[in-house]
Amino acid sequence: MVFNGCFAPLFNDRLQLFGKLILAVLVWLLLLLAATTVQAANQVSLYNSVKPVSGQTAAEREQAVRQSLATVFVRITGNREVLTQPSVKEALTRANDYVSSYHYNRDAENQTQLEVRFDSASLNDFLRRQGIPLWGSTRPETMVWFALEENGKRHILDSRQSDVLEDALRAQESERGLSFLFPVMDLEDAANVQVADVWGLFDEPLVKGSQRYGAAVILAGRIYPQGKGYSGRLALFLQGRRAYFDFSGLTFEQLAELAADRLAVSLSDIYAVVQQEQSDWVALQVGGIETVKDYAGVLEYLKKLAIVREVGPSRAKGSSLVLQARIDGDRSQLAAAIALEHVLQPVKVEGAPAGVSPEGNMLEYIWRPGR
Repeated sequence: MVFNGCFAPLFNDRLQLFGKLILAVLVWLLLLLAATTVQAANQVSLYNSVKPVSGQTAAEREQAVRQSLATVFVRITGNREVLTQPSVKEALTRANDYVSSYHYNRDAENQTQLEVRFDSASLNDFLRRQGIPLWGSTRPETMVWFALEENGKRHILDSRQSDVLEDALRAQESERGLSFLFPVMDLEDAANVQVADVWGLFDEPLVKGSQRYGAAVILAGRIYPQGKGYSGRLALFLQGRRAYFDFSGLTFEQLAELAADRLAVSLSDIYAVVQQEQSDWVALQVGGIETVKDYAGVLEYLKKLAIVREVGPSRAKGSSLVLQARIDGDRSQLAAAIALEHVLQPVKVEGAPAGVSPEGNMLEYIWRPGR
């Protein structure tokens, strides 16, 4: 009994310490899992732009504001061709009318910059009146598989390297409102994707290798030096479709701009919608609504989609909620926008496509905000 009495406190202390260590390991594992789990879509900033300026005079500011508005127009439509439209050209001459705020700052190299934020409602209304498609802020993440030949050797561009081409692509993320993912090229990636797979632009191994990152859009390329620049071929895999683009004699910056432009145009063709005067109403049945938080969450989620003008409840049915959404575009575009994130899972009903009721007149989902 004396033995037990003497050592019980020490035993309890060690037991508590062991419990804390186990808890710490579990927390670390959860954080690691969260860090390596990638969502299929990302929210990007659309209505602000930063431009270098040589001074802070009114003339220099007005020029930078016009350049910034041009950048925003391309970003929110996904297409540079928008700048050729007469109405957009005229709007650029009145760029200050759309400014919400601006301020000066300096970058890491002490270069003066002007950061401008534009009024989103005014620009969206302008696009609506001109019948120009608007691409919302929820953008699909794109998996980048690039094979580079340098000094006679080929390697896959990965996230662990500091590479001029990766830096150029990162710059285009901000410029065009895109979101790129690069492979870490660990043992799992190396087992799934070989350099030869990327060089050959073979879609099957690239699709398999991209699954762990949750990316449904793949941008692949083989790149080799030629003369004073780089040549090769790009491939875009998107929703079962394939597109190829050859290039020659480009710098890495020019290549990144070309890749971003082709990608943005292809994505905006799918996700950009024309805001209509007379919008259509679509019914959605959403299951898994157990709490007030769920109810508020699904409404907030749908309201943030660019294609949705307004949304509200129609009726409740057990743990399911029937909603009416007024949209710009059609049901297929709404379904495509919802598919970018995994918070609404389509219901598969026998005799109907996933997410569509047997009658074909209602989209059906399950609310899964934790995924």
